[in-house]
Amino acid sequence: MATEGKVGSERKTGKFQWFLFVVLIPTIFALSLLVIVLTIAGVNVFDEAQKLGKSIPGISQMASGEEEREQSENGNTELKAQIQDQKAQIDTLQSQIDVKDQKVKDLNARIEQLNKQLESSATSSEETKAEIKEVSSAYEKMEPERAAAILSNLGQEEAVLILTNLSSDERGKVLEQMPADQAASLTNAMVEEVNGG
Repeated sequence: MATEGKVGSERKTGKFQWFLFVVLIPTIFALSLLVIVLTIAGVNVFDEAQKLGKSIPGISQMASGEEEREQSENGNTELKAQIQDQKAQIDTLQSQIDVKDQKVKDLNARIEQLNKQLESSATSSEETKAEIKEVSSAYEKMEPERAAAILSNLGQEEAVLILTNLSSDERGKVLEQMPADQAASLTNAMVEEVNGG
């Protein structure tokens, strides 16, 4: 009985070996040889096999699936390129925004500086007005002849500043003591200043 089991297993392996040596290996060898000969002859075997495979229903679906996968990969590549371009544009725009923000900060700092200068100028202008009033009050306390003599020796702008800060009565008395042409010139300058000009 043990010999019968051995003989049965030899028959099974014998059939497999026969199939392997007689059918499978020669078929693989013949196909390989055919591919080599056709490739040397200038035929693209794989393209031809793909064309033939498209006409067979089951294989055509596999081939179209591969094409769709390739198209999908190409689409993904294009989308990735677009994303990279858009990121580059975003970076460029962000740098432009940063530059403009810096300009705005610089301009705000300049405005602040000019406002401080304006405040300082206003303060010094008020100080100047106070000084002019003080000088004018000193001229009011003087005799009109003496004030007229001193104002005659000053420049027209300074004389006008002092005269405009005197009371109307004192101004009239001082102008009365000046030579007529100088009094007329100073009066004309005071009128222009009052009219804004």
